[in-house]
Amino acid sequence: MKEKLNEYYKKRHAELSEKLRARKKKVRWFITTEILSFVAAAVVVVMFISEKVSVMPFIFIFNPLFALFLVTKGIDRSNTREVEGIEAKLSVYSDNLKYLKGIYSSFDDGRRYVNPKHQYSFDMDIFGKDSLFQRICRTVTMGGADRLADILSSSALPGASADECRKAVERRRRAIAELADMEEWRTDFLAVGYKNKVHTETIRRALDETRKADIPKWALSNTSLALAAVSMTIFAVLFLFTMFGNLSADFVSIWTVVQLGASIGLSAKAIKMISKAVDRLSGSLKPYIVLLEHISKTSFKEEENKRIVTALNLDGDAALASMKEL
Repeated sequence: MKEKLNEYYKKRHAELSEKLRARKKKVRWFITTEILSFVAAAVVVVMFISEKVSVMPFIFIFNPLFALFLVTKGIDRSNTREVEGIEAKLSVYSDNLKYLKGIYSSFDDGRRYVNPKHQYSFDMDIFGKDSLFQRICRTVTMGGADRLADILSSSALPGASADECRKAVERRRRAIAELADMEEWRTDFLAVGYKNKVHTETIRRALDETRKADIPKWALSNTSLALAAVSMTIFAVLFLFTMFGNLSADFVSIWTVVQLGASIGLSAKAIKMISKAVDRLSGSLKPYIVLLEHISKTSFKEEENKRIVTALNLDGDAALASMKEL
């Protein structure tokens, strides 16, 4: 069994390495195209400002160049995400190959859970270097690691009878067996947090702070939305008059600064609070969303795994949609 796993991991590692090389070769072409199209578009803008090119030629030349830049940029970003994903999977397979050689240093040893006063976990080396926790823990969130540590530190399910405990163990055994057969699914899951575990508690606190942000009621009223729409419309009209008429650009600039200053001044407190929360979320929320989607969109057969998916889908797609907006 160990030899088969070793060969399988090596094969997958080689396949992904080749795929990674092919992806990276494309990067220089994307970057070259982005630079050339952007520079060309900038030159056209300069020529238009210096009145060496009239409006219509400017539109017909600038728009395709800028569109090429945007499209290439989008493709480049997509390719970069693919590269990062492949690198993450390679890291997972590399760690698994080390594991088969008896090298566990790449995995969380759970030493923070060591409790010398615990009735059995300290004596049985449940946590720490080369411990049971380090050998079996493949969690990618701190909340998941805490949950596993809690299970390993509990002799039984609280308030459950011996028969209920046996049934729970059997359900978990079958759930683990199902996941064991889903190698690619597990690798995709592990790849999300291959660099750093997602800090679940940080996300929870930040979301709670955002929810409690003191946003003025008037800011969410229909009147405010109407005023914002009117302000944007006026700006668009003034901009067009500046581009194709005789209106001074200074007037548009002053209008923009006044509107922006008023908006920020009226909602500065709420913006500051939300901004702080979002800053804390930025590093953890994206992988957390990927994990939630990865789990919730999977059709499991075993009861324990189905229960997890059901729990994640209680609020439908509303929670995920809100997180994506953040």
